[in-house]
Amino acid sequence: MWYDSQLDKARRNCNNCFLTQEDAEMELLRRESRAKAWKPEMNQPYWAISRFTLTFNTTWQADAPDWMYYHNGNVHKTTEEAIEWKEKYGKAF
Repeated sequence: MWYDSQLDKARRNCNNCFLTQEDAEMELLRRESRAKAWKPEMNQPYWAISRFTLTFNTTWQADAPDWMYYHNGNVHKTTEEAIEWKEKYGKAF
């Protein structure tokens, strides 16, 4: 039961409780995606899904965009893997 107490708010801030079932399901998808993340070596090519839901290919430079995609689990060895990721996890991001 939610009482809107300081403890309830602290749990929510730590992503340990959710106000709706859908919020909980989206967090589950995000965590699963992150747990499966693959990190390329420097200058190694990878595929990802852009914020416009298009696949693109680039090389790993360990810069801010690379780390953002990596931490979302959105770094893939092939375009097919990127498309599969989008279909399974894309809605959670």
